[in-house]
Amino acid sequence: MIVVGIIGLLFITLGGLGYFACPLFVLATVYTLSAFNGTEISLKNGCIKAYSSSFGIKKGKWIPSLFLTDICVLRLGIAVDEAHSINQPGKQVYEIFLMTPDHRKRFFISVFDRKVDAFSIGKALAKKLKKEFSCYQPKISAATQAMRYKRH
Repeated sequence: MIVVGIIGLLFITLGGLGYFACPLFVLATVYTLSAFNGTEISLKNGCIKAYSSSFGIKKGKWIPSLFLTDICVLRLGIAVDEAHSINQPGKQVYEIFLMTPDHRKRFFISVFDRKVDAFSIGKALAKKLKKEFSCYQPKISAATQAMRYKRH
């Protein structure tokens, strides 16, 4: 994307049609390089926010974490969710979630490629937020796994 931005700047300096089309290339480059997603946690009031940021402006909604009582580390054998995965498909990833007591609703916090990192940060976060820490690994049948991977 940086190359596209440099080409856009080059065509702007050359003039001609570059004055009209290439500013869009530069704007798209700046947007791509400044866009990212994250999770913000307020320890003071116990709220959490999933946000997306572009051009340095964060967009997201604060929600109370009152009903999310557990911090869980989930181990995934094959990463199929590209939005939350920092690894290549097929590698093992560890994701940290805030969950309800029945573990049916969850709020994504972060993903790690090492078990030690996930557990240390999960335990520290549970202590700061005054939540219960657990490692929840439900057994998933082979038929359900096949159905999930077939959809992706």
